[in-house]
Amino acid sequence: MHQSPYTIYKFLCRPVLLLCAFFFMGSNHAQQYNFDSLLQEFKYSEGVDLRTYDQLFIALYPEYMEELVLVAEDLLTQSVQTQNMNGMHRAADAFGVYFIQKGYFNQAFKILYRSMRYYERTDNQAYLMKAYHYLGTLFLSWGNVDESIYWFEKCREIAKKNPDKMYLHTVQNNLALAYMKIPDNKQALYYLKANEKDSLIISPEIEIIMLNLKGNYWLALDNIERAKTFYKKSKEASLLQNKGRHISTAYMNLAVVEFSNDIELAKTYFDSSVYYAKQSGLNEKISIAYFNLGAWHAETQNIDSSIYCFSQSFSYASEINNYENMVDALDEMSGLYREMNKWISVDSINGILREVKTQQYSELLNMESDYDLLENAFAQNRPFLEVQAQTESDKAQFRSTLIISLLVLLLVQFFVIFYLSHRLARKQ
Repeated sequence: MHQSPYTIYKFLCRPVLLLCAFFFMGSNHAQQYNFDSLLQEFKYSEGVDLRTYDQLFIALYPEYMEELVLVAEDLLTQSVQTQNMNGMHRAADAFGVYFIQKGYFNQAFKILYRSMRYYERTDNQAYLMKAYHYLGTLFLSWGNVDESIYWFEKCREIAKKNPDKMYLHTVQNNLALAYMKIPDNKQALYYLKANEKDSLIISPEIEIIMLNLKGNYWLALDNIERAKTFYKKSKEASLLQNKGRHISTAYMNLAVVEFSNDIELAKTYFDSSVYYAKQSGLNEKISIAYFNLGAWHAETQNIDSSIYCFSQSFSYASEINNYENMVDALDEMSGLYREMNKWISVDSINGILREVKTQQYSELLNMESDYDLLENAFAQNRPFLEVQAQTESDKAQFRSTLIISLLVLLLVQFFVIFYLSHRLARKQ
């Protein structure tokens, strides 16, 4: 029932690695943007302002997905009105990554694949590179690692030609991540080494993520000491940059590798992880940190403290409707109460779990409405050139049909006249 160190690590890695996979769109450039000024510029711009929208995409993703979807809805409306297909597909991209984050992968695939095909048809390399990466991220989150590698490799081919090396660096990190999940550690190391030489040049934040990945690599090989070395470097680099979310991740990883050797030191690291997660202000990060601390208390039979931590994990997850973390926390609480034969509490937790499932279903229906909104927009606003071409095609077809009809009519009239003339001649 209780979390072993390996189970804790599995839970820990899910959100940490997913953040790496999405890092492509949430680069360190986001710090340079002022949300309010960008929103004002976007709101009052004439027509479709894709430049500002792309900056907003970077600034809002992944911490502010609800706000990003609202901006995307505005872009979708403007793009439909002005028949701007680039704008419609960029709005669709935001819906797609939002669905990935919520775990609705079928809808996400339909949306993102259509945009990708459009960027291919129009040879828009900048957006196509991102589209390939979105699809790689989708399949990595969906559990289809081979498919994710296929799309990441297509992204990498374009990224190699991009003057901003951040894109190449990030997709190679994600390829390393994907190969770790197969596992193919040799290939994972190949991409990590490809990035190692220029990580300091690109940005300190990307260096932190790469150090974390290298720690994960050595932990996957059961080399605890090497893993610990990289996690410590990640912690030091994070502290230097004062990046709360990365500091929290580094302490979580250090706690995992110390769990078997020094359980009290692991507790200190888990406490630090919670502290810095709160400093980051990211509810998902706080929820994960509390969950891992709760797992530590469960392993050491501090049941009351464990239940408290799991309840905190649930509370922070519920603020952002992170159903996966909510269900995980409730399952752990239910298991602990069951072991103590507190069946009233078990029933209470199971009742909350049913409410969460109902809420999740309700949100799915709302998201289906968003999906319908997007689909209707595309259905009613086909590409302008395609509509124009179709209109010309319809006109040409109409003209051909009209000419053929006239010829048939004339032919029929000729035969009627010939027949009547022949009948009349015979009578005479």
